[in-house]
Amino acid sequence: LLYLPFLILYLIFLYLMAVYGVYKILKEGRSLFPFFLFLLIIIYNALLIGIAGTARLRIPLMPYIDLIAAYGIYRLMNLRREYV
Repeated sequence: LLYLPFLILYLIFLYLMAVYGVYKILKEGRSLFPFFLFLLIIIYNALLIGIAGTARLRIPLMPYIDLIAAYGIYRLMNLRREYV
């Protein structure tokens, strides 16, 4: 149970970066088909899982969320480079 606060912080960071990645993808407006495919998979599984979001049910979604979050981190790093 000692790892639980770190897991929560990691998931908060990951979800925030995923939201930022979604924002940047929609703002750019190019190559939207893969993004909407990822989003469709995430929404479909989230609707199937419902409120009982245990780790066992969340694991199949994490690669898609990780990819979108990685794009958000990439764009955030590029934003920092533009102003430095």
